[in-house]
Parts: sequence; structure tokens; C-alpha cells
Amino acid sequence: MTPGPVPRALAAIGRLLRAIWLGAAHLVGGAARALGRGARDLDPSHRRDGLGLALIAGAATLVAATWFGVDGWFVSWASMVITALIGALSWLSPLILLGLAWRFLRHPDDNATTGRLVIGAAAVLVGVIGIWHLIMGASTPSDGAEATCSSSACSS
Repeated sequence: MTPGPVPRALAAIGRLLRAIWLGAAHLVGGAARALGRGARDLDPSHRRDGLGLALIAGAATLVAATWFGVDGWFVSWASMVITALIGALSWLSPLILLGLAWRFLRHPDDNATTGRLVIGAAAVLVGVIGIWHLIMGASTPSDGAEATCSSSACSS
């Protein structure tokens, strides 16, 4: 039984979007590998260009959200999520994503090292964020419920 025209059209649109994404990803990945000598001869089966492009797109979204305050539902949502996760240092998140994108585009064959780097950097980042919040005078649980949460988020 063959699918109808609507499923075939949706599948064709999906294939077109995938081809556009992968084409753009290969352009970005090729440009990243063209810089320097270490990644030029990378086997195509090891390339992670799509993931690198996704990280760059995420960084661009976070630049718009955290650095420039662009309006829009998706950018506002991204700003809210990254501020909730990282707090006052959310302006660093685009730089972190760009660093990860560079790592995946230039050295995708070394996934074990990348995983260790991400885990170690996340542990250091959590410590730095905690110290930053203490230095900036962020409230702590010992300050009481009224100091630690906003009036819209707390119900007394």
C-alpha cells in the first residue's frame, strides 16, 4: 500500500530540509577544518558537522537572548532557560557553545576526550557560578523564603 500525497509531500519537505541543513553543515565544517592542518584529512565518517552547526545556531540564539535582548518567544524562552541554569554568568553561554562547536568541527574523532573536557569544564563552571553568586550578594536559604524567591514564584 503506497502512502497518500500528503505523507509523500511531508516526507519530501523533510528530505529537502535535511539536505539544506547537511549542506550548510558541511560548508561550515569544511571552513573550520580548512583553518590549520590538523583536521584536513579527517575521515568523512568521523565528521560531526551537523552537531557543530547546531551548536553554532544555539550560540547565535543565546547571543541574541543574553547579549542583545532580542524580543521573540523562542529567544525569550532560551534566555529564561539559560539564566535559570547558569544565572548571572549566562552571558558566557554563547562562548561555551562556540568552543564546543569548534571542538566538534575540528576534532570529532576524539569523542572520549571531548566528553571528559565537557564534564570537567561543567564541574569548574558550577563552582565558578556558585562563587560568583556569593560575591555578588545573591540570597541564600538562610536569608529566608522572601529573600530567595520572587513574589510571583512563591506562595505563602
